[in-house]
Amino acid sequence: LVLILSAAFVRVRLPAAATSPNRPNSATERTNDEEPPVGARLGAGALDLVSALIPLLALFMLVSTAAPAGTLPTSFGISLGNSSTTTLGLGSSENYLIGTASDVFGVVSIIVFAVCFGFVASRTGATLGMRWRRLAVVDSTGAPASRMQHVARTAAWLLDGFPYFIPGGVGFVMILFSPSRRRIGDYLARTKVVRV
Repeated sequence: LVLILSAAFVRVRLPAAATSPNRPNSATERTNDEEPPVGARLGAGALDLVSALIPLLALFMLVSTAAPAGTLPTSFGISLGNSSTTTLGLGSSENYLIGTASDVFGVVSIIVFAVCFGFVASRTGATLGMRWRRLAVVDSTGAPASRMQHVARTAAWLLDGFPYFIPGGVGFVMILFSPSRRRIGDYLARTKVVRV
């Protein structure tokens, strides 16, 4: 989590755009509209997902309660309310969250994903995975995406993340098959991911 937060304060350096009469040359504008290879996008997405899930798994293990195998309800899920239960099978025992612990874990999960995918990207122009793969988020003109565009991209993970038992399933399929390698969040926010 410290690595993710520290990455939020180091900006991705975008090459300067060519001088044009309509737009001043700036170190934050870019002209390279080259689409990244599918592997670069998927690799960046996988690293981002892992970087978000590691602190969540650690938190889950800290706040969950252990129970003998087979003694937990058979349902799986997170819901807001007193009867919420989340189970995770681990070896010969199971860990679970119930009641308030489950509710808190759900809220913390949303915060961690917002930091990993939204806050870091809005501060630096790229997520941790994108920085590793030398990618950046830009708007349709090639300028760095605005904070609101990053908020829209992050909020669209509700759609891109479906089905939730395969995190990011729809987003990854969109990246594979859309002509411009854009996911739903990119279309809604009018952004694209380019090589840096």
